[in-house]
Amino acid sequence: HAVMAQPLSPYFGTCGGSSTQHLDYSLQLENKKNMLVRETGVSDVQIFHDQEYFYRNRLDLAFHPQGIGLRKKGDWRVIVPLDRCVISNERLNSLMKEILDFFEEPIDAFDVRKKIGTFHHVIVRTPTNDSTLLFVLNKDSTHVAEAVEKIEAVSEKTTAKNVIVMYVDAHSGAAISDDFFVVKGEDWLLGE
Repeated sequence: HAVMAQPLSPYFGTCGGSSTQHLDYSLQLENKKNMLVRETGVSDVQIFHDQEYFYRNRLDLAFHPQGIGLRKKGDWRVIVPLDRCVISNERLNSLMKEILDFFEEPIDAFDVRKKIGTFHHVIVRTPTNDSTLLFVLNKDSTHVAEAVEKIEAVSEKTTAKNVIVMYVDAHSGAAISDDFFVVKGEDWLLGE
């Protein structure tokens, strides 16, 4: 019988990242291990873990006209606004707050149905002793220049060490490409 737990995330059930928080952490780890064994065919799988919450060091945040959020579990077209993520480390949450503050006004967000708009998503990474904001823009937008200006202003104020702009084609469905430039700091895309 599964041991139940009280989910810490207020987005439980809506956000896919917190979909197993209702299970005891030891059962979550066992389920991850079983999934890896099943998917890889390797039976000697070890799951390394530190803490149940505040461990994640990467988030992919989608832009929507009123702000930034995560895609809804079961419906990637719907964005769930959030201000904090209990499975993301504190540095990641701090950078997410900065982004939310920088993009308070209406955003020219990329509409996945209509294939229009400029701001697609932002990848926030916080590995040990580093931090990056990777803004992904629709290269077909007529507002790219204004978006880059906004990101340059963000780069002057953010505590992130690296700020990168990447362009993707509106109709390709790609979330990442080789068409990018560094606004601030270093390029981790080719180095890791």
